[in-house]
Amino acid sequence: MTWISWFCGLRGNEFFCEVDEDYIQDDFNLCELSSQVSYYEDTLDLILDVESSHSDMFTEAQNELVELAVVVLYGFIHIRYIITSKGMSTMKYRNYDFGRCL
Repeated sequence: MTWISWFCGLRGNEFFCEVDEDYIQDDFNLCELSSQVSYYEDTLDLILDVESSHSDMFTEAQNELVELAVVVLYGFIHIRYIITSKGMSTMKYRNYDFGRCL
């Protein structure tokens, strides 16, 4: 199971969709996010299931900060992804999960 699948499957994360890894790996789609999120490289590695070379050097407090930052980073990525045509088709808006316009 990937980190993305695990995260989206957690209780309370029902409104997150699984963002394609190809989208995440395209630097253009992540422009300026490195200045918005602490431990950017490590959080991105977590999301993409890449073994980080720094993670074993972190203190417990730093690991907790990375765990919080990864949620923030995925949230930012998700926001950008769902406004793409592929992202819109991935969201569950057809099931009226977000309500109905009359």
